[in-house]
Amino acid sequence: MGKVYYKPGMVKNLSKLILRQPHVLIAGTTGAGKSVLLNTTICDAMNIGAAFYFIDPKATELFMYKDLPFCARYCDDTREVEDVLDDVIALMEKRFKKARMQGKRKSDELDVYVVFDEWADIIENVEIKPKNIEAKLSRIISKGRAANIHIILCTQHCTTKILSSRIKCNFVSVIGLRTRNAQESRNVLGTSGCENLPKNGYCYVDTPENVGIQKWAIDMYSDEIIESKIKEFIEYNKEMNGMNKKSMGLFRRLMGAN
Repeated sequence: MGKVYYKPGMVKNLSKLILRQPHVLIAGTTGAGKSVLLNTTICDAMNIGAAFYFIDPKATELFMYKDLPFCARYCDDTREVEDVLDDVIALMEKRFKKARMQGKRKSDELDVYVVFDEWADIIENVEIKPKNIEAKLSRIISKGRAANIHIILCTQHCTTKILSSRIKCNFVSVIGLRTRNAQESRNVLGTSGCENLPKNGYCYVDTPENVGIQKWAIDMYSDEIIESKIKEFIEYNKEMNGMNKKSMGLFRRLMGAN
């Protein structure tokens, strides 16, 4: 792994670092802390007014967010993933057009995060065409930053079949959780070391803003805290009439959608 940087007190900052990245790959074996990290990041994003597209083939991790106002679209059918990405691309192009008309190089509209969990369920599905999805994903990754559209791609399957070179080359920001072996660590981070992490609680982080690969403590919100945050968010939106159709229309206009 080489030199690893670890700074005590980082535990509350990892999700914020993830939200600052153009796009992020989060990978590690089952039980390594991916769900905790992802839910923490989503909860923190609630506080900054971001919007989400959730692609959740297992329909177990992200379904709790599907009826909340910040969820632009929730998809648990892999056959609909291309359609979701087409919506994201349309939003991206609309934002580009608006920015150009305003003489700007970058959109100033609110951040949108497209979350994939679990990526392997899409790649291994024989009913769809993974290459088409990879192509659309690559297009969003290459242009999305200027439209404030970001990809968070998660997987517990760290093989070269799932993390192809085409996918990995698109992500300059990577969160490596514990892997089953050194080869899987190399598939994720380009070097061994993730296999030696504790079962959960820590990860390796490689982003352009860091100096080298750093060891971080994983943010932790319990299920009770996550449920509490969601309830608070719903109650707040009810008070602000954010759950009615008029407010949902305003939310979508703010997001740049049709």
